[in-house]
Amino acid sequence: MNYKEKLKERFEIKKMCESDLEYRKEVLIKCAEDSVFWCNNFAYTFDPREGNRNLPFILWDKQIQYVRWVERLLKNHEDGLIEKSRDVGVSYTTLTAVVLYQWLFHDFNALIGSRVENKVDKSDDPDALFWKLDYNLQRIPEWMLPDGFDMNRHRTYMRLSRPDNENVITGESSNPNFGRAGRYNLALFDEMGFWANAKSSWESSGSSATTRLAISTPPESGKASYFYKLRQSGRVKIFTFHYKDDPRRDEKWEQEQRAKQSAEEFERERNISYSGSIEGKVYASEFMLVPVRKSKYDPLQPLYVSWDFGLDGVAMQWYQWDVSMDRWRLIDSYFNTDKDIKFYIPFVTGQILSDRAYEYDDNDLEMIARHRYWQSATHFGDPDVRKRSLLDKESTKGVLAQHGIHVQCKEWAGRSHYDLRQKALLFMKKLEVDEDNNEFFIESMMQSRYPERSETSQATTPVQAPIHDIYSHHRSCFEYMADNLPVKEAEIRMEAGSSKLVVNDIY
Repeated sequence: MNYKEKLKERFEIKKMCESDLEYRKEVLIKCAEDSVFWCNNFAYTFDPREGNRNLPFILWDKQIQYVRWVERLLKNHEDGLIEKSRDVGVSYTTLTAVVLYQWLFHDFNALIGSRVENKVDKSDDPDALFWKLDYNLQRIPEWMLPDGFDMNRHRTYMRLSRPDNENVITGESSNPNFGRAGRYNLALFDEMGFWANAKSSWESSGSSATTRLAISTPPESGKASYFYKLRQSGRVKIFTFHYKDDPRRDEKWEQEQRAKQSAEEFERERNISYSGSIEGKVYASEFMLVPVRKSKYDPLQPLYVSWDFGLDGVAMQWYQWDVSMDRWRLIDSYFNTDKDIKFYIPFVTGQILSDRAYEYDDNDLEMIARHRYWQSATHFGDPDVRKRSLLDKESTKGVLAQHGIHVQCKEWAGRSHYDLRQKALLFMKKLEVDEDNNEFFIESMMQSRYPERSETSQATTPVQAPIHDIYSHHRSCFEYMADNLPVKEAEIRMEAGSSKLVVNDIY
């Protein structure tokens, strides 16, 4: 049956349902038995680029295969990962033919998430997940809706419930505790490759959802991303949705897209390449060579903490030094925003200040407990440590010193970002990073970038400094560590007649 024939059949089914109640009952039974039948005959999809923006949602072959694949995951309580080309409608298909369908016809609770809150639920944004649910809820026949359903009462912010049973669809943005509190048949991670807390979000929902579904085009961080690592882990079923699976994409369309996009962008967003993007990045190409593996705290190795103090956030990193081999390990890292400096002290001391425990989430408390028995550290950091904090009446350095934390730093003294970058590149050559506790640090090193110049810019001098964004804090923190790095003398000798190792260090 071709598309026109399916449209004709769809029209006839809906018309018969309006006038024949017995036929309507039969159709509802058929819908409950078959999600594809329901979608093909009652769902819609929205595309503002088309002349008629409201299109009957008739699934093509690959979409049908995909819906059946997700249904098997739900039945078998398995996790899945969908790698896709950009703009092939996977999110729409998942939210309509899986999430909304299951909510309508079966016992089903879901958590749907995206990287930021306004991509989960924003009433005027067609890219938001709940907007896609609303779009179909407003178009399917009233007799198909749950008894007593009222859009104003049962569709609230980040939530869609039913008055006649316990089915609920809940929304949440990326965070380290994603989905930890609820119980779900499905936890959906839309565009997971771009989540700042992908690893912790995925793991926190593991006990809450019987099926987790990660969907994304390859991110710019490529093989360094948690999405790629999850893909390679062997712990999830994999479904690939390539643009050539979309019958709307012909050779002419491909030629047009290649003309619009750089070769790198086309390969990543259309051809599902994980090679990653290094254009305009500060450290991406070099950081790809840094080993990322299990690397935990060793009480026999000296401990160092590096700090970046920003008005909009503070980054911390914990390092250990194998002096004999002159090798460094990043064993832990942390970042938070809009907190006074005292908030960060327990991450060093392992002891929460009195009356402030309520400020810390589960992941914070876990880290503080992990550090409780770590040895005293040497602290390096931002020269701005001497400045008065906006949230404290005295300098950051003074507040930390009151708690036994003395931050050493080098003055700028005419030095530039370029000088710090050279030291950072040397530091990378003797560094390894723990894969479990440094998710956002890794993302920051891969994503930190220089500002782009407009095509009409006449400037000939190189860009002087990276842009300031959410990723810049960990990058700067890493640079401050490299800038203050203790240097091991060349002489490592064994005392005559003794097995004691003698190491002379220059700081």
